[in-house]
Amino acid sequence: MVAPVLVAAVAAVLAPARVVFVDATRGTVLRTVSLPGEGAAIFAAPDGRTLVPLRGEDATAVVSPSGAVETWRGRLFPLFPSEGDRMAVVLPGLLAVLSYPERLPLVRVPLDGVGGALRAACSEDGRLVVLIPAGAGARTLLVVAVAEGGTARSAALAGEATSLALMPDGAVAVTASGATLAAVVVGEPQARPAIDAGGEVRSLCTVPGDREVLAGLAVGAAGEVLGVRVDRKARQPLSERFRTRLPAPVSALAASGDEVVAVSGETLVLLRKGRRIAGQLPLPGARDVAFLPLVARTTLPQWSDAPGR
Repeated sequence: MVAPVLVAAVAAVLAPARVVFVDATRGTVLRTVSLPGEGAAIFAAPDGRTLVPLRGEDATAVVSPSGAVETWRGRLFPLFPSEGDRMAVVLPGLLAVLSYPERLPLVRVPLDGVGGALRAACSEDGRLVVLIPAGAGARTLLVVAVAEGGTARSAALAGEATSLALMPDGAVAVTASGATLAAVVVGEPQARPAIDAGGEVRSLCTVPGDREVLAGLAVGAAGEVLGVRVDRKARQPLSERFRTRLPAPVSALAASGDEVVAVSGETLVLLRKGRRIAGQLPLPGARDVAFLPLVARTTLPQWSDAPGR
């Protein structure tokens, strides 16, 4: 049985060796949690915990909303579909689907010649995983159909991609290379012609419930949040919708409903629908951000006395 637990719209912000939980509506710090080492990225799990792979050791810190921290063996960069009981991880030569939180292997898909992923994303239902192979493969997008026998196909990119987003339905992937954005319609052998983003693209995120991608830009010493409409049926699937000027380059973005948060320099900027600045919160060292789920789910039965996992 799945027991729902209501939580507020909370953003988890990664600074070098700590996670700062922020009320994304009010712009207030709820809690700061120290990590056992420097984090490389931050991921929000369906049960309300955050996973932080550590830079200095082969381990992942797991932080609960209460502030408790445990450490798992292995450096995990997880991809969570809408089902809360599993996650996909890219390992050297392998895409693995593991149960969550037990981390038991469910599916193994060989990825010959892939030593790791520079960036990866999955569809909402978890059936598709897209990734940019690390190293010389950054001009290729690999599309893995997890639910269809583990088939993997590649699509050629015009440049070396540094950021990646996948629309929730898995129909279109958006990649960034320098100051350009390109769409890959899943099933096609190469990316569609790129568009000029008007600045160096440093981050991408999708907007839940909308056919839109947000791009975080560096425009000189300033930054911008660029809203881009995604339409797979159009000859050019990407079209600009809006731009929001920010005080410093945008290194990370996350969206949940109407709430958008951007790491702009060492400030967390709160935006409504990405278009209007609603607040700013200084956070020295901020480098990545993820939204906790609005409804946290646990696979523990409601009558269990065991602690949440």
